[in-house]
Amino acid sequence: MQPLLATGNVRFSFQDTAIRTWLSDTSDTAKRSAATAMATLPSVIATYRLDASENRYRLVKANRRAMSRSELVNWAIHGQELLDTMAAPHAADVVGLLRDDTSYGVAGDHGGQQAAVQEIPIVFAGADVGARDSRRPLRSVDILPTILREMGIAARRGMDGRAVAELAHR
Repeated sequence: MQPLLATGNVRFSFQDTAIRTWLSDTSDTAKRSAATAMATLPSVIATYRLDASENRYRLVKANRRAMSRSELVNWAIHGQELLDTMAAPHAADVVGLLRDDTSYGVAGDHGGQQAAVQEIPIVFAGADVGARDSRRPLRSVDILPTILREMGIAARRGMDGRAVAELAHR
């Protein structure tokens, strides 16, 4: 963590399957500097900065050569989407994604970009819920919009996630 701490701008940092860091100086220049320093840490495959809108992360540096083929494919398909589900005014200013099976803390403690912590089964039970495995990708942020749709309640505009069709009806 020394290169990141050496920026003198770390207010708080949390690490599990990604490194999430909040900065004292949150200017775009400071975010780019911190993300560049973060990119030098062992097993960091990509670094991002929270943009000025605070609803999207922007890629600062990707180390594609450090990624295995499966990590590269997973990152290319899901990386940006997963980062953007974390984007908010209170979110980390910079994020560094770590290689699979790498953790600076408790692996998967709060989720992350790695495929292993994204592939967690979710089980629904209740009237009219069929007994089958849909194999359809469902993220935690998709649960609320899906349940609201099933109840006939409109989701709030701007809500994270999306309703998943054919959840498990018979």
